[in-house]
Parts: sequence; C-alpha cells; structure tokens
Amino acid sequence: MWSGLLWLVGAQVQPQGWVQMPLVSQELRRQGFRGGEGGQWPRAIACDSTGTFLLSGVDVGGIYRSNDSGKSWEPANVGFLGRGAAGLAIDPKNPQRALAVATNTSVFDRNGVYLSEDGASSWKLVLPAPISGNEFRKQIAFVPMRGDGAFTRLAFWSRVAEDRPSYGTAASDPGLYRSDDGGRTWRRLPGSESMGGAILEPSADGHLWIGTKDGLGLLDPRTNEARWVRRGPVTGVSAVPSRPRSVWVCGPREVAVSHDGGSSWTHLALGALLKPEHRLRDIAVSPADPRRIWLWAETEPNDWNWPRFVSHDGGGTWFLSAKVSDGAFLPDNTRQGIAVWHPKDPNVLWSIGGDWPTRSDDGGRTLRYSGTGYACLLVGGRFAFSRADPDA
Repeated sequence: MWSGLLWLVGAQVQPQGWVQMPLVSQELRRQGFRGGEGGQWPRAIACDSTGTFLLSGVDVGGIYRSNDSGKSWEPANVGFLGRGAAGLAIDPKNPQRALAVATNTSVFDRNGVYLSEDGASSWKLVLPAPISGNEFRKQIAFVPMRGDGAFTRLAFWSRVAEDRPSYGTAASDPGLYRSDDGGRTWRRLPGSESMGGAILEPSADGHLWIGTKDGLGLLDPRTNEARWVRRGPVTGVSAVPSRPRSVWVCGPREVAVSHDGGSSWTHLALGALLKPEHRLRDIAVSPADPRRIWLWAETEPNDWNWPRFVSHDGGGTWFLSAKVSDGAFLPDNTRQGIAVWHPKDPNVLWSIGGDWPTRSDDGGRTLRYSGTGYACLLVGGRFAFSRADPDA
C-alpha cells in the first residue's frame, strides 16, 4: 500500500485528504492536453430523454456519469460492486432511475443487474448473476407503457447466451428476464432460451424488438410471445418514439428499414463505403431526425481499422465519420463504434474515441474528445477519486 506523500506529474496527494490533481503538467496543458480520463475500455453508453444525463460503462472501471451533456464525467460507483458495466438503460419517464449490468472477463457473484433510483448517485444489486458477460450490445431496456405514472414499470434483460469467462465458471441461464416494478424484482420468462444474448430495443407502442443471431422478433408484453418478422443474423436494432411502426436493423452485410412493423423491408446500400472485409454493427437512428443513421463496421480478419458511417438522408448517401483526438490525454486506441443520439438535437451524438468519450455537433460527421475525466488512485489502503480540473 502507498504511504506518506504520493507525487504524480507534479501533483501532491496527502493521505489525510484529497486535493484536485491533474494528470498532466502545465506544459502539457499549454499544448492542449487536459488529462484525468478513466482510461478503460468503454462497453456501453446511454442518454436520458432530455440529452442532459448520460451514463457510460467501462470494462474494469465501473460506471461514469455526466450531468451536463457530456461536457464532464465522474465515477458513479457507490453501491455498484461489479468491476465493469456492459449494459445500461435510463428510464425515459424518470431519469433518476437507471439499470446497469455488472460484468467482467472473470465471473463474480456480485455481477448481474443493478438499479439506481437517484441519478446514479448510488446502486443496488437487484438480480445477482454469476456471469462474465463482457459484451457490446444493448442488453437491457425500459419499455414505456400506457398508465406508467411517475416511472417506467416494465423492463427486460437478455442474459448472456454463450459466456466464455477468462477466469471462473459462469452460471449459464440464458434467456429473457422481465421486471414489472421498474427493475426492483425480476423473473425469467419460461422458454426464452433463444432470446439470450439478444439485442433489445423498445418500440414506441409498448412492444420490444429482439435481435438475435437467427433473426428479429417483436415481443408482446401482454403475452410474452414474440412474432418473428425477419430471418438472418441481427447485429443492430434501432427504433424511435416518433415512428411507432418503424424499425431499422443491420446484419453483418446489410442495412434495412421497415415502416410497417416488419411486414416489408427496404434495403439501404452503403455503396463503395462497404468493403468486403466489413461486418456492420450497432445501428443507431436519431430520435430528433430519423433520417440520420449511424453504424460502424468491424473488419475480417480483425485489423482494428473500424470505420464509422453516418447518413443524413435516410440511407441515400453515407459519410465516413472522422475522429479528432485533440485534447485527449490517452492514446487513440481503436474501439467499438457504439453511439447514442441526443433525443432532441439531431446534430448531437455521443460515442467513444480510444478509451475516452466523444461528442459530435455536426450529426456524427466529426467526433471530438468530450469532457473532463477523472482519475483513481490508491493511497493509505483506500480508493478515492480525484477530478482533473482543466483550470487547475
């Protein structure tokens, strides 16, 4: 354990009390670097219905939150005992309420579903699940219904289907889990094994889109039965409140949209931007302007050169999104292109850069480093966080 005084890049930390501590020197600040990022692999991102409150989950750093549209971020791990978070959802009716899925490459009994009812100021483990489940998918969701009142009561979680932990033995129980009290209690739906490891997306009319390796289904919560409307692997699903009958999907090599609940489909072509080695993922449609569509591509074989694509005309034309690393303290590692749109401003989108948050103010065409981050140190046998203040 550390004892005495700890010095890091010219900053002094005393065991008896914490002071703000930038991770870079004044000289680096003059060059445009601010510092202080959490510095781990982002796994999930979520935004509330106002575009003000955001959550981000990382692989071994837990959860970060922003209360100012991504201008600054802080750790939000009080009561959250998981090492990482790979699933996040914010109640669209009450942003004080959020759900998170604790995961890691190793199996821990404290992994599973957590609930916050105070804006991520604290968390409570509501469904323990000894899993690793360190994935990249929208696996947990609130589903607004008529008569909800002050908060959304219906929620679903798709538990990991093929858990391959680095350490430990996972308790395999894939399927779809349901909560009818806003995430406080859960039950597994019988016969839902095929819905484990799925992508979940609520529709605007109280149903749930479910994307799996075999196809796309629409679940009716009144019966817990799914009507399968599309066959073939689904790697991304998106829906928006203003278009209750519309759904956008992507598979490894295709993008399609349905405006009649999945009865008919229109394919969207990326043209020359789609290379033979690309495998498309994680489509995201802007709630403020459904003509704006985002998705990204892995490469096969994996060369970590993963492009991001955005369209402003419903998929008629596409652009390659550019990433600007100016001001980012950490290396520009290539990461998955998960993203979330601002619910009211079609120009704003949040995603990830290397191991840091990004924001676009031009509809996804350019992503820039977004927000002051935070650092974690161990002093005197205790963990504590210290904000890196760009004006310090």
